[in-house]
Amino acid sequence: GHYTRVNYYSNPDINHPLTGTPLGVEGLSDNVRLLNEKAVSLAAIGDESINCEGSTSSTYCGLPNKVPKMLKTLKLLDILSPEKCNELCSGVSNCDFWSWKTETKALQAVCNFFKAGLQDHNVKTSGPATC
Repeated sequence: GHYTRVNYYSNPDINHPLTGTPLGVEGLSDNVRLLNEKAVSLAAIGDESINCEGSTSSTYCGLPNKVPKMLKTLKLLDILSPEKCNELCSGVSNCDFWSWKTETKALQAVCNFFKAGLQDHNVKTSGPATC
């Protein structure tokens, strides 16, 4: 078994300094690639160094005049299966969720990418579950 934990993210492009073995397997275990792809999304969440906008508490993150919304970021035509749509979504940073359907009128398969976000609202206050 392994008795010593090391602070490395999986990355098939880097070898462990003591063993010389790769820190990941290409196409299977590559957290460095995933973190780099999602960096913009993660950075937009914040870094916990300051309280949420309009808040005096680090446990309250309400934003006045906002409401949650799924924002469509991309529409792809002729994607022939939901599995392919899922695969494409997982490879880009502007896709948190995806949807797929066959358009019967146009005889096309459509894959949509979505990102979770907030939109303006005149009376509601909304925010994330945790700051």
